[in-house]
Amino acid sequence: MKFTLLVMAMAHIATGLLPATPGDVQQQAAAPAAEVESELAQIPAWAAAQIAHRDGLADVAAAHLAEITSNTELSPGAARSVRHLLVESLVRSRQYEKALASAIGDELPVWRGLALAGLGQHKKALPLLSACVEQPTHPMFEYALLTLVASLRQQGDLDGAVEILQNAGDTSPRRQLILAELHLEQENYDAALKLLEGASGGGPVTVHVRDLLRAEALLARDAPEEAMAAISALLTLPPEALPPKIRYRATLLMADAMAASGGRAKAISLLKGYIDGVPEGRGVLWAFDRLFALDAFGSEEGLAVLRAWTKSPRPAVAMAAQLYAGNIDGRGENRDGAITELQTLAKGDNRIATRAKLLLSELWVEAADKEKALAALKALKASTDNPAVAARIAFVEARAHYKGDDFKTAADRFAAVAEGEGMAVAGSYNAALASLMADDEPAFRARLALLPEVSGAAARGELGVERALYMAANNEPEAREALSEFLRAHKGHPRAVDAHLALAGLYILEWPPKAKSARESLTAARKLESDATRAERADYLAFWIEEGSGEPEDAVRLAEIFIKQWPKSPLAPGVRMRQAEVYFRNGDYLEALRHFEKLTVDYPRSELAEPALFFAGRAAMLTLTEEGSQRALLLWQKLAKSDSPLAPLARRHQAQLKLRQGEQQEALTLLDAILDATPGEPLRTSALMLKGEALYLLGTAKPERMGDAVAVFDNALANPEISTAARNEILFRKGKAHEGLGQMTAALDAYHSVTTAPRKPLKDGETPEFRWFFRSGFESIRILEARKTPQDIGAAIRIADLLADTLGPRSAEARKTAEQLRLENFIWQE
Repeated sequence: MKFTLLVMAMAHIATGLLPATPGDVQQQAAAPAAEVESELAQIPAWAAAQIAHRDGLADVAAAHLAEITSNTELSPGAARSVRHLLVESLVRSRQYEKALASAIGDELPVWRGLALAGLGQHKKALPLLSACVEQPTHPMFEYALLTLVASLRQQGDLDGAVEILQNAGDTSPRRQLILAELHLEQENYDAALKLLEGASGGGPVTVHVRDLLRAEALLARDAPEEAMAAISALLTLPPEALPPKIRYRATLLMADAMAASGGRAKAISLLKGYIDGVPEGRGVLWAFDRLFALDAFGSEEGLAVLRAWTKSPRPAVAMAAQLYAGNIDGRGENRDGAITELQTLAKGDNRIATRAKLLLSELWVEAADKEKALAALKALKASTDNPAVAARIAFVEARAHYKGDDFKTAADRFAAVAEGEGMAVAGSYNAALASLMADDEPAFRARLALLPEVSGAAARGELGVERALYMAANNEPEAREALSEFLRAHKGHPRAVDAHLALAGLYILEWPPKAKSARESLTAARKLESDATRAERADYLAFWIEEGSGEPEDAVRLAEIFIKQWPKSPLAPGVRMRQAEVYFRNGDYLEALRHFEKLTVDYPRSELAEPALFFAGRAAMLTLTEEGSQRALLLWQKLAKSDSPLAPLARRHQAQLKLRQGEQQEALTLLDAILDATPGEPLRTSALMLKGEALYLLGTAKPERMGDAVAVFDNALANPEISTAARNEILFRKGKAHEGLGQMTAALDAYHSVTTAPRKPLKDGETPEFRWFFRSGFESIRILEARKTPQDIGAAIRIADLLADTLGPRSAEARKTAEQLRLENFIWQE
């Protein structure tokens, strides 16, 4: 609640409150000639309009005058007199659009200027009002002056408004109050205090407002104790001596002063007491605004008080409480219920209803229901002529497009918002931010340049860090320099801690990670004023710095600290997962198992819970104990029974473990279940490979199963997209199956297919396959050597040479084998 709302109303800036003084029309135009007066005197509605005008009933006067213009044939002079009084009456009754439509040409510039100002079209109003202000003897000078000052203020031209007032000559008590308030808005508190302390004159109400403005200046100068002393004198006055609006404002200002002096609890108590004791019909909404700003409803006790107020017998209190309860619930877990309550509140035609409609739109924006939000805003826009509400609607509309990822439209809408009164900073800031998100760097820079030089300085710093953080989030090469530039250009900026944290994150992501620089940035961030969110981020980065720099002991220790400090953080499951992976990677499978399982217990709804369950099974299996194997089977069984995407993979690992335990038939049952579900690759090939292996093992007792194994391996090899490693392993195992059937030539063919196949270019991240390549080669050598024919020995030597010429882990062994074969068989190289 700004003082302007009170002072300007008292100053009669609201044109609907202009006093009706006989003769205004004659002062605007020449008096009607005798024949015009005679003509109008014959019209009863004219007399009624004159009486209503004299008594200040502008809307009644306008109705009578409209009747005359629509039902009576008038001479040009009489029509002009009726029209002039109609325009004036329409402006007085706030029917600004009708007033402008009724005026003809350039007549009545002052009334047209007042009408334009009333519509919020201050740029158009300024020249009309300025022309009148240049004539101090003009009968409408005072009203034109004060409306001109209000229009300049609405446009953000505080300096121009101050200059107009200071150059206007006589400084009346009313002008003093307005000038003091302008100084306050300029943050020129010394000038405001000097003016107020030297001011005099005016009635009791003027004196009370003067005290309030002085208290505001003292509070702004960090003198809350002096401000409270000034306000206390007002609040001790009896009710009849202090108008309700001033008492309300004094209460709010006293609460602000109490909070500023460290008495937050006292401020909350004062505001609660005001709400509990205020008579019906008096304003309470701004008191609720203050309580919300003081986080009075953030505790269970405070929320209970708010919910009790929602059932108050006084409608003003109940509705304001329902509005704020809806705001809290709507941004929590009861959004649907809050929307239903707010829709009921929004059915009225008052300030609460308007704010409920805006809040509903904002909740739909937050819920990413762009279409519903825009439809509600369109309906609200059509039902209001309040410029402030219209500006808020335009802002929420732009946010709806932003939340819907339509950044270009959002940027354009925010740019339009920036042209509105008092929205230059917020509109330009958000337009620049949306342009940044749309990857439109030229538009970002252009809109950044539109921010006002002084009032936009903070916003420029915010955009600088947002741009740098955006670049960091996208890991752009220039991000580090952008963050460093921000820190150099905006020393002491509140967002410096964010920049340091982002720098630490970038250093971690470099390869190799720059752990030392990351630690330095993190230390710099921790030295700055922070909050819980940033402290959480710092602890998170501390873990990743040590994890990325290869310090496992420090990493797991910091992970435990993070989870203990921030157990409800959305980052906690990821930290726990990585902690378990560190243990797993370092071969501590028991600790890995414990931490994987802790993740599934502590964060069962996390998207990492199922992967953690899967890897817990792997860790259990790798303990190489019977107990570990049984634990692995149980963990994978739990996953296999779920509808998780990992269920087939869990069954595959169960089958693999069953094979190791010699339970081939159970393994086959599991593998058939996987294959019946037609899995994708590479799971299908892996399952076929294990099935072939199981059949091979069963074939040692039942030869017919050995033939089934060959058929399964052929099925797997039919896949043209099979990887080199999988193909080589399958061919090797197929060769073994052929050997089991006594089909040595077929076995040799399978092994030979591995060693002579063209080596495909490696894919990204793929490593050369050597294991099955060398094993197949040595198996071929074994078979050929066993035949002992000169031709077979020669073939064995050629295969050994091929293996020796392939740079790999067993090439030296192959070279020795070739030499040994030559020596034993007296074969010399030419």
